Amino acid sequence: MGMDLNRVDLNLLVAFDLLVTERSVTRAAERMCVGQSAMSSTLARLRRTFDDQLLVREGREMVPTPLAQDLEGPVRDVLVRINEIFDRRGSFDPLTSTRSFLVIASDYVSVTLLTPLLERLALEAQGLRLKITPPAVDYVERVRRGQVDLVVMPREVFTIYEQFPHRVLFSDRFVVAVDAGNPEVGATISMEQFTSLPYQASSCGHEFRRRRRSSTAWAANATPK
Repeated sequence: MGMDLNRVDLNLLVAFDLLVTERSVTRAAERMCVGQSAMSSTLARLRRTFDDQLLVREGREMVPTPLAQDLEGPVRDVLVRINEIFDRRGSFDPLTSTRSFLVIASDYVSVTLLTPLLERLALEAQGLRLKITPPAVDYVERVRRGQVDLVVMPREVFTIYEQFPHRVLFSDRFVVAVDAGNPEVGATISMEQFTSLPYQASSCGHEFRRRRRSSTAWAANATPK
């Protein structure tokens, strides 16, 4: 006989997923918007439910037990399927819908692609809401858990995009802008010459700087394809 699901709080699976992902009670509590003591109590309930420690401390970090490692994939799949069940709604009508969408995109995409979309939504679909956030280190896991509605970024960055439904939106090219007074650059520039010069580049909403000399070159990131 299997476990009686009427006696199990399925919210424990959400907590389990966060605890195994973060490997920290504190960070999992922050992600779940609860106090650290509450998350510690939840971990204790999980340990009683599975009759296993699930997370054990090694040095300064917590690591999953073999059972927790075995459960990680199936639990995540269950949570994705549950999200899919609750996302099965009636026909979607953007003119009347009040749904909110979470979009991950860089600053460049937000300005060039999403700003015109927001202007159109303000006129034609005033009930819809877009929450746009830049890519973070955990964006792939958030996509896997069904916590993100749309990701817009270069294929070269999101290298496993083929594992998800996807579509090519547009293509762009690299652009290099050089100071007209730069004596080291002529009408053209090779990759070797470019990489030998100091430059400033932006990528996926984050800015990276290299130390400047008297003359500099500047490069913009490759945009989404």
